[in-house]
Amino acid sequence: MDEPAEVDQDAVLRARTMLLGSGRLPLHQQIEAYRVLSDVSPATYLPKLSRALHQ
Repeated sequence: MDEPAEVDQDAVLRARTMLLGSGRLPLHQQIEAYRVLSDVSPATYLPKLSRALHQ
């Protein structure tokens, strides 16, 4: 079996901070954040990533 990939905790923290910050993020930044977070919590962030990609 494959070893799970290491998660870059700094990238996860940056993505969460971007999404929680005040103001509306540009779509490309939302997609970038959801891609990072979908590796950590796919059930939560894959649907959000999908919606952002369809916009």
